[in-house]
Amino acid sequence: MTTCRTVSNANGRSRTWKLLLTVCILVSFFENCAFAGQQFSLAGTIFERAGDEYNVDPALLYSIALVESAIDDPDKAGFINPFPWTLRSTRPFYGKNRQEAEKELLRLLKTHKSIDVGLMQINTKWHGHKVNSPTALLDPLTNVRIGAQILSEQIDKTADAEMAIGRYHSFDPERARWYAHHVLRVYTQIRHRGK
Repeated sequence: MTTCRTVSNANGRSRTWKLLLTVCILVSFFENCAFAGQQFSLAGTIFERAGDEYNVDPALLYSIALVESAIDDPDKAGFINPFPWTLRSTRPFYGKNRQEAEKELLRLLKTHKSIDVGLMQINTKWHGHKVNSPTALLDPLTNVRIGAQILSEQIDKTADAEMAIGRYHSFDPERARWYAHHVLRVYTQIRHRGK
């Protein structure tokens, strides 16, 4: 049996209202309608697969993906999902499909070195070397695997679980703790709904 590293909640501070609003919506979503009468499970998903490979709790990976790339689910009113065709450089882009996202990514790469890509918003500048081509980051499993690798590396480097999660987003201590606080709020809701 594989054991996954889990995390505990701690305090953080908000720097931008957009991410705070997103997290508030996510928390509200989980508290009010996400799994009413249903048990939430990541069994058999890419989050479970990548989590098993890197010894990271799949619910934590899913929480990061929600914070990083969530959009309204077009098939289920009142639900949100991480979105694989999300790109961010100077502005967010949500492709209709992988081909559209690839076309936009290639266009952006002509003028930008730093683009956040996919479910886990893997940054091309800092982590693009982990794939043969930046477009490979649009493969959902590859994207989540790299996200799990990044998070696992940070967990291995620090005994402070909150800081490890925060460093997924930023190495600035204040920004890292703020980010971790919001991921952990989502994570707590997911873990609560999975029981």
